[in-house]
Amino acid sequence: MPRIPALVDRDDFPLLARRIEDRPIVYLDSAATTLKPRPVIDAVLAFYRESCANIHRGDHTLSQEASAQFEQVRHDVARFLNALTSEIIFTSGTTESLNIVAGGLRLGPGDNVVASLADHHSNILPWMGRCETRFLPETADGVVDVERLAELVDDKTRLVAIGHVSNVTGAIQPVREAIRIAHARGVPVVVDAAQSVPHLPIDVVELGCDFLAFSAHKMLGPSGVGVLYVNEERAEQIATVKLGGGVPDHVRLDGFTLKDVPYRLEAGTPNIEGIFGLGAAVAYLRRIGMAKVAEHDAALSARMHALFADMPGLELLGPRDPARKLGIVSLVPTVPTLTPATLGRILSDSYKIMARTGTHCAHPFYASHGKPGALRLSSYVYTSEDDLELAARALQEILRQPGRVP
Repeated sequence: MPRIPALVDRDDFPLLARRIEDRPIVYLDSAATTLKPRPVIDAVLAFYRESCANIHRGDHTLSQEASAQFEQVRHDVARFLNALTSEIIFTSGTTESLNIVAGGLRLGPGDNVVASLADHHSNILPWMGRCETRFLPETADGVVDVERLAELVDDKTRLVAIGHVSNVTGAIQPVREAIRIAHARGVPVVVDAAQSVPHLPIDVVELGCDFLAFSAHKMLGPSGVGVLYVNEERAEQIATVKLGGGVPDHVRLDGFTLKDVPYRLEAGTPNIEGIFGLGAAVAYLRRIGMAKVAEHDAALSARMHALFADMPGLELLGPRDPARKLGIVSLVPTVPTLTPATLGRILSDSYKIMARTGTHCAHPFYASHGKPGALRLSSYVYTSEDDLELAARALQEILRQPGRVP
């Protein structure tokens, strides 16, 4: 079979040229944050060099230019998702986006939200901190048991919150079926798409969700920038919970009136340069084509499964079918002389392979599996089969050391 190359020119990513102790870096931590290509870096620097003005409330040339570019990014993100421009709210990341939904719906005692045991804390704590949270379990094959959803929804259910892709296992969840079941009961759905928007073509109209959240830094963009999609039919149901500059249409001594969505949900000066970086990231991905990104990811997922799923001394978490997941593997050492943290540190120190260890902001998932944590390897557009094989050989060498795997 032909080998799997990187989908992009790796020279676009300056960090991949870095050497540590005269050895190149192998970057397999993309589920945590992705590397940044030159066009994204250039977009951020260009703001500082060429305009560096606040937006929307200035009449001078630099402010007008920055404002126009800011709104162009909103339009480009909307087109990327097949949404309306007015349905795109800029936030600081997925976490803030989900908190805007929780606060905007005014969740409180007496309400309940149905979430998933498999999800990131950012898609659990905003609900748990405000109302009863009910959890969908997993099926035996490592995906959310959506068949249990109907029995968890009642007349006090205000929202169903589901992650599109597990950041631990890469499992692609049955979100369309969850949306169908929830909508049949008149319950809106928010999708945590932090791990899916970077890897899969997403059409919010086809998906049918009410809200969708993701972060720029997981799709080649800067940190501190996120997006919340709010379906236009739900916009008036979301209260404004953060007040300040940019939000009011008019302020009087006895009160104020608010602008329409999206502006009334974007209080204060935004991360302008970061949003310009997001625009460059979206343009970069559109040039590749999200169908090609998904195809590359599927090939990497299959290769990762072949390399790691049955490696002696390691247990793979999540689905055994690589076609049901993205290019993420979480591996638990099965020998008492190795912890995930030790394994990750050896990979970094001795092999310059950057991977993630711990519980990946998913304590309920790990508790339900009785595992203390895992070593997670995750890929993206700049990952090649060579990267995966280097990691596999390194793990085999580590596990073959005396006292580990016979």
